[in-house]
Amino acid sequence: MSTKKKEQDKGNVNAFAGVAALSDLNKGFAKALTQASRSYLQGIVAMQEELLGLANVQMRQLEKTRDDMSSATYANEAMRIQQTWARKVSEQYIYEAQRLVQFANKTSTNSWSPILPTTSPNETSGRPSAGRKSQAGRSGK
Repeated sequence: MSTKKKEQDKGNVNAFAGVAALSDLNKGFAKALTQASRSYLQGIVAMQEELLGLANVQMRQLEKTRDDMSSATYANEAMRIQQTWARKVSEQYIYEAQRLVQFANKTSTNSWSPILPTTSPNETSGRPSAGRKSQAGRSGK
């Protein structure tokens, strides 16, 4: 075997070892990414179910309001029914908005927590740290 061929084979072995090492590193990240994706999708499904529940409640409430309005005999009674409906709808929207924020917060935490340990601190933030930023600001004075 020629010297050139031996050097080429040695380079191929080193390249393969590098690819194998990279593959081992990526297995952990791929597993974390899969877990994060699963958590994200579960959070999205939970939010969709919550919104569907809100739509069902509002539809039933609207049907009841419609029936109450059709049986109202005086204008002030109809106004009271509309005001009650508007108040309940507003309360439901506020409650559901709070629930959706909770779901989004939980989904975000559950989605990122498997991935963050697989990255270095420098990779998680593309911005300079507050300490470096403040030092840069001081040196510019």
